[in-house]
Amino acid sequence: YASANLRCNDTIVATAIHQMPTALQFALGGKNQSKEFLRTAGIFDDINEYNPDKPKLVLSTRFSLGENTSTTATIFALLMKQHHCFKGNNVYFPNAYDKSTCDPEWTNIRHRCRGTFETCKMDDKYKTGVPQEQKSCWRYSYRYQLEMGVAMIQVVEYYYAGEQEDNSEKNKVDKHIVGNGQSIETEMASLVGRKVFRCYQPVDNEGRRNEFDNSMMHDVAKVIGKWYEEDPENLEECNLRWRYVLGSWWLQEENQLGKMQTSINDVECVEEKKENTTDESESDCDVEYIEGKKENVKNKSESDYDEELWA
Repeated sequence: YASANLRCNDTIVATAIHQMPTALQFALGGKNQSKEFLRTAGIFDDINEYNPDKPKLVLSTRFSLGENTSTTATIFALLMKQHHCFKGNNVYFPNAYDKSTCDPEWTNIRHRCRGTFETCKMDDKYKTGVPQEQKSCWRYSYRYQLEMGVAMIQVVEYYYAGEQEDNSEKNKVDKHIVGNGQSIETEMASLVGRKVFRCYQPVDNEGRRNEFDNSMMHDVAKVIGKWYEEDPENLEECNLRWRYVLGSWWLQEENQLGKMQTSINDVECVEEKKENTTDESESDCDVEYIEGKKENVKNKSESDYDEELWA
């Protein structure tokens, strides 16, 4: 509700994002993508300063730094960057970088560019080596990050009927919607050979969307960590959804081989999960939590656990 003058004022902008990082989207005069303020908000890292010894995780999200955009992607990126289980990773958040495009429509999936030297129409100097901000095509930049990374984490937001600009019949119902740019990013991840973990924005039993929280980052870290340590050659897409049961969000995991999900009979684990996600140390980021949860699940035979991952 601040005036345009206040939203262009460096001191006001800095104060606002210190109190609430997501407020950066309301800054005017290009300050919503100022490196100084992005760094202050905690969502910008210089890609030239990434630790090469840390596996890189590449986020695929909707744009979230515009005045009328959702804050979901920014919240997810902040939670992930701040969670101790991801301190051993470089996390690339594309919204924090200013890019160009060779596609006049930016996210037309029928446009042939897939971030390669051969398919991108930008000048040669902008599609070789490290991407150049404001000059390199976003598709080339994103593919470069995928090639340097180990997996893609895609955030799928939930929209109420009519919220999308495309008010077609298919968008006149409440549902999760993958953005056009995200569809292109998924295709590039497949071309590069990167695992996709797709995280669906949580929706409660009354159909109200919720923001991701720290306990969900704990779940995401468990699933990614288990895959990276035990089955990194498995590149099947993994879909992560959360269900609200007895005052707690429970992870449901799906992949192309079929659904694997938590049981509502896990009620004895609710308090244990809360404790593990609030009072944990960095050493807690292992499979001990999963094993502990298995012991509490009722009506499961030992053979069931060979086929199901309990997150």
